[in-house]
Amino acid sequence: MTLKFLTVMVAGLALPVVGCDRKPENPPADLTPPPPRPTAAATVAASAAAPEASAAPELPVSVKLPAGIVADQWTVTTSCTIDAINGPSMGTKPVALKAGNNVRISGWAYDSAGKKLPDAVHVRFASPSGTYYALTTLGGKRDDVQKAEHLPADLTNSGFELNFDAALLAAGDYSLILLIRSGEKTYLCDNGRKIHVES
Repeated sequence: MTLKFLTVMVAGLALPVVGCDRKPENPPADLTPPPPRPTAAATVAASAAAPEASAAPELPVSVKLPAGIVADQWTVTTSCTIDAINGPSMGTKPVALKAGNNVRISGWAYDSAGKKLPDAVHVRFASPSGTYYALTTLGGKRDDVQKAEHLPADLTNSGFELNFDAALLAAGDYSLILLIRSGEKTYLCDNGRKIHVES
C-alpha cells in the first residue's frame, strides 16, 4: 500500500491529508435508480389480463334444495312432461341407467296460469334412500307442444334438457318429478317417469 500526501487548503490553512491508493473492499452501493412504480391504470389492466383462479365447478346433480323453491310449497300442474330419457320414454316402466354413462333427459314445461315460460325447471330424483335435484337447460324449441297446447308464439321455446353422469346418483330406483319455478310460484309435475340406476 502506497501512502500519498495531499495538501488541502481549508480556511487559509494548509492541512496534510493522508490518502491511499488501495481499492475499497466493499464497492459502493448501486446507484441505479429503481424502476418506476406502475400506475393504477397499469395495475388494473394487468389484473384484468391475468386469469383468475377458477372455482370448483358445480355438480349438475345435488342434494341441496334449489334456490327459490320451498319444500312442499308448490301447486300441482300438468303443463309439462318428461318425454325422453336417453331416447323416447313414454310410460312408467323404469329406464335402466348404468353409473358412468351419460344421461340425457328432455321434455317441455310452461306456466299455464301465467301463460309464460318458466324461470327454471328442476328435475327431482326421489328415492327411499335420498332425494337429488338437477337444474335443466331451458329454451329448446317445441313447435309440436305450441301447436298441441294451442299456445301463443312466444311460448314456442318451452323445451328443456338435462345431461349428467349417472354416477352422480346412488344406485337404486327413482321417481322423476319436475319442479317448475315461475316468479314466486313453484309448480310440481309428475308424469310417472322412473329410472333404475345400476352401480
